[in-house]
Amino acid sequence: DGEEKFRELEMAAVKEAAAMSEIVIALGGGAPLREENRRTIKDAGHRVIYLKCEPEELLKRIRGDPDTPQSRPNLTEFGGGIEEISKVLAEREPIYRQMADAELEVTYLTPDEAMVYIVRLL
Repeated sequence: DGEEKFRELEMAAVKEAAAMSEIVIALGGGAPLREENRRTIKDAGHRVIYLKCEPEELLKRIRGDPDTPQSRPNLTEFGGGIEEISKVLAEREPIYRQMADAELEVTYLTPDEAMVYIVRLL
């Protein structure tokens, strides 16, 4: 039903998740763009950690997922490549940083290594 419908469903899911305690909520990259989502997470008292990753590594990870062509739409006219990732990050990163209580560079970390650092930051 399009992006607007997706964002409405996303907002409802953020509200539902934010009402829970002692959980980890992994927001999609677009969720923090809505002020209501940022406010919902912060008002619920959740600690926010921005997982920062370099564009080249993000592209590698996206291309490494065989479901990407079916599940991830292009976000700009650049068609999903490094230019798109760089453009989207440049627009979103200030919002991510404004919302975050902490930032973790995950470019060179495995998921297990990142988890250890995340637990320390909580």
